[in-house]
Amino acid sequence: MSAERWRMVEKLYHEALEVPASGRRAFLERAAGGDQELRREVEALLAVEDDTTGILNSDAAGWLARGQDWRPEPGTMLGPYRLDSLLGFGGMALVYRALDTRLDRQVAVKIVGLPSESDEVAQQRLLREARTASALHHPNICTIFDVGESDGRVFIAMELVNGRPLKELIPPDGLAAEVVVDYAIQIAEALDHAHRRTVIHRDLKSANVMVTEEGTIKVFDFGIARKLNSDAGAGRQTLTQAGLITGTPAYMAPELLRGEPPTRQTDLWAAGVLLYEALTGQLPFTGPTTVALAAAILNDTAAPMAAKAPPRLAAIIRRCLEKDPSRRYAYAAEIKDDLKALAPRPALLGRRVWITAGAGSAAAVGFGAWFGRERLFSPTRLSSGGFPSLDAEANELAEQAWAKLSTHTDLKGAFKLLARALLLDAGFAEARALLAFAYFVEIESGESNNPGLLRLAASESRNSIGVDSRCARAWSTLAAVLLYQGRKDQALVTARRAIEISPKLADGFYWLGSCYTMDGDYEQALSAFRTALRASSTFFIARIKAADTLFRQGKRAESFREIEGPWFQPEHPSIRKLRIPDYASGNLRDLAVARRFFLRAAGWKTEKVLSTNNYQIRLAEALTSAAEGSASVNLDQDLLQYASLISDGPLLVAEIYATAGDVDRALDWLERAVRAGDEEADWFRRNPQLASLQSHPRFRQIVESIESSKMHRGR
Repeated sequence: MSAERWRMVEKLYHEALEVPASGRRAFLERAAGGDQELRREVEALLAVEDDTTGILNSDAAGWLARGQDWRPEPGTMLGPYRLDSLLGFGGMALVYRALDTRLDRQVAVKIVGLPSESDEVAQQRLLREARTASALHHPNICTIFDVGESDGRVFIAMELVNGRPLKELIPPDGLAAEVVVDYAIQIAEALDHAHRRTVIHRDLKSANVMVTEEGTIKVFDFGIARKLNSDAGAGRQTLTQAGLITGTPAYMAPELLRGEPPTRQTDLWAAGVLLYEALTGQLPFTGPTTVALAAAILNDTAAPMAAKAPPRLAAIIRRCLEKDPSRRYAYAAEIKDDLKALAPRPALLGRRVWITAGAGSAAAVGFGAWFGRERLFSPTRLSSGGFPSLDAEANELAEQAWAKLSTHTDLKGAFKLLARALLLDAGFAEARALLAFAYFVEIESGESNNPGLLRLAASESRNSIGVDSRCARAWSTLAAVLLYQGRKDQALVTARRAIEISPKLADGFYWLGSCYTMDGDYEQALSAFRTALRASSTFFIARIKAADTLFRQGKRAESFREIEGPWFQPEHPSIRKLRIPDYASGNLRDLAVARRFFLRAAGWKTEKVLSTNNYQIRLAEALTSAAEGSASVNLDQDLLQYASLISDGPLLVAEIYATAGDVDRALDWLERAVRAGDEEADWFRRNPQLASLQSHPRFRQIVESIESSKMHRGR
């Protein structure tokens, strides 16, 4: 598009904005005269003005707009996919959680537009381009499983990703530089994979990049991608020709706005816009209207990045935003290599994020900056392994809080200490991670059955990682939450990440061992618990788990010696996790002696045990009562809700019901345990508390389903 032609489009566009929407079509017919191409160009810009998430194609925009009124009900079948719940919607599509009934797997199904015979060409183009994208298989690209039509509706079935759009995670003044570099490397790897297969994205933006709970990037919407060679020889195009100019205006390269075909460099420009936005919280080019925005992209220089931006990272972003494509990076791999060369190190000063204090109130507070290899904090770490704050008092408060949390004592006091530490230095990632751990401990210790605490623990863990992606404590706590949420495989990966960062972090090895236990891999589990104990010999809960693992291996004598050694801590709250019936089958001889031992060690009197509201104590008491032949086992709804929150809770309830002779309920809860990730098939067969189930057909089906699933996954 020539400069003269662009001025004509811009002039008519601004005149059309002054006309009510209902009269614009007639106005444009008159004002454009017989120049139908001019009219279409202005209509395309007006369509984008009405919906900035739409595409620069007037016909497609109208088609998609018509689709907004159609909402299929849950249970609707699109081909082999049964729609479940609506995940999101926008100008382009509806996205549903769905079940692939052929493979019995959860997927996301994107339904594009509404059927219309006049839209057949557009539908076929979308199908063709989605099939092109389905050939991409990379850890940082959302996998497309299937594309097709059902009753004239175009749909795309894709990987269901648990996470949040990057756009939602960017605070007003941007993310920490180290986080930006981490995300940027993954985005560059996704683009490099696509470009090597001659596929370009054409709509890369922060809303199309998902960040999973483990910090993995997933690039979405390659469904409008196009083979590079399909544009070969296309030459200069208008904005509305052939749907070539597709994307979100704020991320579009200057040459696209001039009507040139998309190339690798247009994706790299969009990557530069995205990185600028992630680092600063602002877009590099803005305007009150789409035309003003386009003019800024074509003519203006991006506003300087804040002084906090590391110079080398800023230079990478500026090169991506060169107006002349030949001066940009030629390949995404070059961006990736330059980013990896930065070798980032975190530092905590002066940035802003939203935090949640112990009382649940939100406050905007400042922290963080990062400058290449320079570290703006003391190289000395805290005893818990994290980087210290520059504020000495905040460090002391965090140390005091950890002393309370590590023994599961005085949780309220720990919350108060951490709230004070974060008021002094809200960028103190380690304190934020400890806050996440405090929320988790309320559940883990049996003091609460509120599922919202797990969500808070997950949220604060991610906040901590957002400040300092190498905060091992945050990764460890996130692993614990994931395990409690029944996401064992993700928990395993996350625990390994914590250990990779801090090889001496006892917590990380503890949760790694817990994952292995639920997988039935007791040798690996025991090794992890032993490593946790070498890292911290006073980490008593790891000793209890080691004893429990030995017991599951049939090594009872070793199991009991583990508990009765000189390192035994009778006053530690973790004693609540002792399984009294198991212990009674060893050298304590009988349940009565075991019960007295348990009560003495836990520091309770019998009456207090029976009346306590601690859910761990109540579960232990229920199992013991069932083993003693009690006529009634007290499992009320509050206790069952608690059991459903913790990783070993469903199995424990199954054991209680089985020991009490309630086979049907026991089998129900055993199935629930398996759904939550407990795959200890061999232990289920040998577990003395499940003896009443082991000849039941449902029990055999449960065990066989575990073995079949493991075999299918190669375990």
